Amino acid sequence: MRKTHWRGCRASASNARDAGMAQDMKRWQAPLMASMMAAVLLSGQALAFRPSGWIHGQSPYMYSLISRAWYYANESDTLWCYGFASRQWTRFQRGALAAGWAYFQWPYAYSVSDGTWFYLNESDVLWCYDFDALQWSRLGEGRGDSARKLSISATGSLQNPAWSPDGKRVVFTRFRDGYNLGAADLMIFDLTSGTVRSLVADGGANVNLPGSAWNAVTRKIVFSSARDPHDEVFLIGEGGQAGDEIRITSRSGEAAYEPSLSSNGQWVVFESHPVDVETNGVIMKRRVDGTTSYAPLTSLNDDCRQPNWSPTDSFIVYQRLDGGQWDLWCMTTDGASRWKTTSGPGDKTDASFSPDGRRLVFSSSQGTLTSANLFHVSATGGPPARITFSGGYDGAPSWSPDGQKIVFESYSGADPDSSSGTTIRVISAPNLD
Repeated sequence: MRKTHWRGCRASASNARDAGMAQDMKRWQAPLMASMMAAVLLSGQALAFRPSGWIHGQSPYMYSLISRAWYYANESDTLWCYGFASRQWTRFQRGALAAGWAYFQWPYAYSVSDGTWFYLNESDVLWCYDFDALQWSRLGEGRGDSARKLSISATGSLQNPAWSPDGKRVVFTRFRDGYNLGAADLMIFDLTSGTVRSLVADGGANVNLPGSAWNAVTRKIVFSSARDPHDEVFLIGEGGQAGDEIRITSRSGEAAYEPSLSSNGQWVVFESHPVDVETNGVIMKRRVDGTTSYAPLTSLNDDCRQPNWSPTDSFIVYQRLDGGQWDLWCMTTDGASRWKTTSGPGDKTDASFSPDGRRLVFSSSQGTLTSANLFHVSATGGPPARITFSGGYDGAPSWSPDGQKIVFESYSGADPDSSSGTTIRVISAPNLD
């Protein structure tokens, strides 16, 4: 979480198989069997897990948010279901369809809500089949979800991931010396080839914001850079080289950072502070071509940060400090109308939009959490829903253009500050239908 620019149960489960589901299983079975057999040979310690659709899982116990049922696998690999009405465990028939699962045959299961195969080996270690990488990977690493670490060949702290318009690449900030420490470079990771390249690396602090940083119309990426005399906002083409950057803000005594672009690429919104002053951030807006003046969208008396433009150009989200706590606010793009979208204890930061502009994804330590995880909430306000389940920190999320995935920065500890840094992970986005 970057506060500054540094950044019930139905025990009688159905016995009838769904013919279509069974046919789907047959189609997947052949290409997956080799990977499954390889996973059987792997061993390890039992892990806590929460695939999407589960609110609790500690092998061999699982509670499904969808079926409202506890499930338990005994030492003979027999699945049992706890009936809250009967207050007793009953045997869950092999091959039956558990609510929320398209196919279940112990120890293999396919989750409808997660779109993922899961497998529990003889050592009670859960494995997840990655359809992108076409391989099985161990689910967990201290996590309670199916978030997958991206294999990016870059040292330092990898932060602030944002998707390319086609969803095949991710631009991110690499801090060389640790979390928010030292020089920072812009880098691009190709999810298909697994290659990574530097986009801006001049020894200064070059930082992008998650969300609407990579524009689909102009094919340019917006970022801030701490070059002399102070932080300003720059643009560079997605295929750019060193020296191709174009500065689009220039004010004496006022620093500009955390920029985000409108969907047509013609407007930029950013966070503004007097140079060397970290308080009382103001959200500013200006045309990229410089033909308009700098327009403040928030009050000079408030402390507002990290604006992010909706992909539909309907709203701008930002975080505002009030009573010592950060909460999310949305406003129309002219700043004429604004409303608070989150409430309750705990900071809420790092917000960006879903592709349709209806929901926000953000990082928060709300409730009883000791470290920030990811949540989503309606852009018009309402109860938030949790996305990630980690004992560590998850932040700076971005929703993929197709709405299927969320990429974010992650750290195994509670707070990445002063650490060697974060890695980048990706997780299936919640089903909003």
